[in-house]
Amino acid sequence: MNAECAVASCESGYADCDGQRGNGCELRTTSDSLNCGRCGRSCLGAACQEGRCAPIILARATEPFAVAVDGEFVFYTANDGTGELFRVPKNGGSAESLSTEEADPRFVALDETHVYWTNYGNGSVRRARKDGSSRETLRGDAGTPLGLALHGDSVYFSDATGGSVWVVAKSGGNARPLATGQASPTAIAVDAQYVYWTNQGEANVRRAPHGSQNVSGEIVGPLNEPLDAGGAGADYSWGIAVDDDNVYWRDDVVGWSPIGGPVGRVMGVSKSGGRERALVSGHPGARFLSLDDEYIYWTNYDSGTVMQARKDGTGAIELAKGQLSPHGLATDTDAVYWTNFGAGAILKVAK
Repeated sequence: MNAECAVASCESGYADCDGQRGNGCELRTTSDSLNCGRCGRSCLGAACQEGRCAPIILARATEPFAVAVDGEFVFYTANDGTGELFRVPKNGGSAESLSTEEADPRFVALDETHVYWTNYGNGSVRRARKDGSSRETLRGDAGTPLGLALHGDSVYFSDATGGSVWVVAKSGGNARPLATGQASPTAIAVDAQYVYWTNQGEANVRRAPHGSQNVSGEIVGPLNEPLDAGGAGADYSWGIAVDDDNVYWRDDVVGWSPIGGPVGRVMGVSKSGGRERALVSGHPGARFLSLDDEYIYWTNYDSGTVMQARKDGTGAIELAKGQLSPHGLATDTDAVYWTNFGAGAILKVAK
């Protein structure tokens, strides 16, 4: 009878990636840029250091705010001059200014043909073709527009100081106030039925059907344990994302909370209702949040980290650390992209 030896387990930092019994744990995953930290994880051309892919700087800009990606480019807003919109190839190359006539541009969103953005400084919501041509203003008296989301033929945006969420056609025209009386609405997410938004003045998430007008919005999963219990400061919520079943958002507080330890949480709640869940705690500096099929990703502005966790909050890891005020965030199949507001850089790292 023939017998073959098999690899029972590998020492930390090594892996059997080729499945060949003869060479055992042949790869050192602490430094292999094609198998970094685990078999099959490519660093997309970056170095692998201690099992972690190094970030890749794609471009430099002044106070870059938000970022969005398509199949070829990374689009981002920044405060070069009075404000500019840029794009840079995802796989490296020269950044290209798409518009130099903006005023403190903030959120950015994409559809198949156009790029959309909000101008906080002059109260406009604008779009252009993805090469920067055919720039046009969809709404010119939008208050202090901040958050932005697209659905079908509509553009949704928040007026932060005006306390309202609006909708305007992608082709322009009259805008409709979907929700009013809000506490500084910030980020927006959409699904087939609802528009969801966060408020910097409260930790809850609200939603309303697409066809709504002048509503206050339904609270999704009322916050039963506010971070400011005991008088630590005002709760606020920032980034938001939705999948088929759940709503996820960033919840933070000004100051220290007596419950739950350090401030800063990633929250989740079922779309069908029920109690919200603190998926991850102790991550101050709530900013943007993104999803893929398995994971949540977020930026921690205060601690300088870009994070990943499973959607139930387990297995949280740092994808990047030592960043200077990481802010905007987007993901695609292979990488996570973000802006370093303080360092003036647009970066990516392999998932």
